[in-house]
Amino acid sequence: AVLLYRTGQPLQAVQLLAQAVQSPSYQDAGSQDWVGFHLGEAHRVAGQPDVAITVWRERLKLSARSHLLRLSLAELLNKQGRYQQARATAIFQTDISNLSDALLMQALLASRGTKNADEARLADLMDARLKTQALRQEALIERPKLLYQISYGKDLPSGLALSIENWRLQKEPPDALLFVQVALALGQAHAAEPVVVWMEKTGYSDPELSAAVKRLKSHPSWKGLRS
Repeated sequence: AVLLYRTGQPLQAVQLLAQAVQSPSYQDAGSQDWVGFHLGEAHRVAGQPDVAITVWRERLKLSARSHLLRLSLAELLNKQGRYQQARATAIFQTDISNLSDALLMQALLASRGTKNADEARLADLMDARLKTQALRQEALIERPKLLYQISYGKDLPSGLALSIENWRLQKEPPDALLFVQVALALGQAHAAEPVVVWMEKTGYSDPELSAAVKRLKSHPSWKGLRS
């Protein structure tokens, strides 16, 4: 099912995952969260974001501590421009300092979307965390750092450099989208050629990424794939 929705057949994946949710083999909480996440993803890829939001929201009522479901829901709500709901989903505890970097980043994006007065405080907190990571000289490039540099717009040139290095180390679909977005924003479309090569090689398909790659290929700075 996961392979199906990642290679352009999301509706078939929805059918399989809907069956899996009801299967006696997947009734424990962990399995329900896992299958529920992928069911929501399949709906999202099928162009049904509202259904994905409903799936994740209903599952989160039963599994409020699931970081995967909460983060996925907050991120999709942000992308849909439903910033108030995204913020409420990400900030589910009173002490913001205890939020994960990923949820803090979604809260920051939502706060910017709603022009919330808390945006500056959240940005300062995110900046402080990234500076601490830099002092520790951590090799792994975490997605919240990419989001802060690219989606939040803190430092696009650094975001592109990080994307190039990150893609060399690990090829994750959400990172592919950020890579293409920052290359387009800086007018350096050809820098994201590795993503295009990877998509053609693996057959990976996602509506948001595919649309971004289409814009990439039509950009004046795109030079075509190297032979």
